[in-house]
Amino acid sequence: LSRRSFNFDKFNLISQTENIKSVFTEQLLNSMSGYTGSDLPVFIVGMMRSGSTLLETMLDAHDEIWGMGEDSVFNVNLVRFRDDLVKAIASGRKQELYGVITKHSDYVNKRMTEQAELYSNSSNKE
Repeated sequence: LSRRSFNFDKFNLISQTENIKSVFTEQLLNSMSGYTGSDLPVFIVGMMRSGSTLLETMLDAHDEIWGMGEDSVFNVNLVRFRDDLVKAIASGRKQELYGVITKHSDYVNKRMTEQAELYSNSSNKE
């Protein structure tokens, strides 16, 4: 990449880093030390070559975590999710945006849970 086509702002990066550090304080992390887990899904989202596949592969190696791979319910419906979100944002109504997010997250959660149950049942038979 030529320097002219890449607009890097060192001071903006420092400011963003400081903002992140101000949220994830030692006090916050210590308050989470007793966390015992959740059955809620975790979505790993990333651009190409960002390491998201590597992260998913590493997490999937844990016997209590199931990685769905990149051909998931989320990816298959991404265009529809995006279009609905754009419409809701353009409406300017927070309640509409909340409804779209809730509808799609409930759908993804339901479908992923169904896939996880199928996976679990097939794994138990082996």
